[in-house]
Amino acid sequence: MKHEYEGKWSDNLADVLWACRSSVKTATGFSPFSLVYGTKAISLMELVVPTPRVVLDKSQEDTKDTNNERRLADLEGIGEERELAKRRSQRYQQRILKHMHKQYPRAFTEEQLRQASRSINVKIAAVEEVLARAHKSKI
Repeated sequence: MKHEYEGKWSDNLADVLWACRSSVKTATGFSPFSLVYGTKAISLMELVVPTPRVVLDKSQEDTKDTNNERRLADLEGIGEERELAKRRSQRYQQRILKHMHKQYPRAFTEEQLRQASRSINVKIAAVEEVLARAHKSKI
């Protein structure tokens, strides 16, 4: 894939952004598109090979007023979806943190901290010694 675009990645940026915005995210269970617009995005493929949802939308021959009413109906339930997405995202973050703490515990004993401090002090002293020698050799 890297060689396919040969520096023309910007030509495909719109497609990549569409894919990111219309894909369901693990953390929330919703796509960013649906959280903004209150409805699932229609993909380009659905326009080429019509799905029942697209066929139904086309057959209803919306006027401006009926389209606005349907849009408002979509947006009425969006607050609940956003709240659900927020709770799911918080639970997801808690699970990730719990896993991270199991993998990389942050509790250190006093002895471990003393050893780390001594090790750092030894390294600092060694660097200072090298710098001092370098400074003397320049003089």
